[in-house]
Amino acid sequence: MELRDYLQSVNIKPHKPGYYYIVQAIKVLQDKCLPLVKITAIYQEIARGYNIKPQSVERAIRHARENGQYALVTNSELLFILAEKVQRGQLTIEPPKEVEESVI
Repeated sequence: MELRDYLQSVNIKPHKPGYYYIVQAIKVLQDKCLPLVKITAIYQEIARGYNIKPQSVERAIRHARENGQYALVTNSELLFILAEKVQRGQLTIEPPKEVEESVI
């Protein structure tokens, strides 16, 4: 199952900014040794890309997961659970589909 589909199936919806930050965090985490990762460093990396504060990333992720099936876990737990599913091959991260340029 694709990560984006999985997030929607657990009621983490794409109309919330935290949804996209979760996807970005999983992309960063997928190639790392999970026990050695500091989530605050992931927040900082994502925040730099969007020119916002790391606290905004953390808050947006928390807000996105609060309405879903992962409401009772922390942001770190959610990100590690999803990253582990990706590493095990239970979830995939598909690159965005290329938009075809129309010929004028």
